[in-house]
Amino acid sequence: MKITDVRTVLVRVPLTEPSSMWYQTRYATDKVVIFVDTDEGVTGIGEARYMGITKTIIEQKIKP
Repeated sequence: MKITDVRTVLVRVPLTEPSSMWYQTRYATDKVVIFVDTDEGVTGIGEARYMGITKTIIEQKIKP
């Protein structure tokens, strides 16, 4: 089994209740949804915290 493609989608997930910290109140969290396709037709799905560069690293370092 070999990875044939890696796709990413940025999503904003609303929080059920706001999260307050000393510097801000958050109403949503940003995530990257990752789809990994294989040569056998299997697609894996995962998620990661979005930190500005996350999507770029995944696409440049993991994608074949």
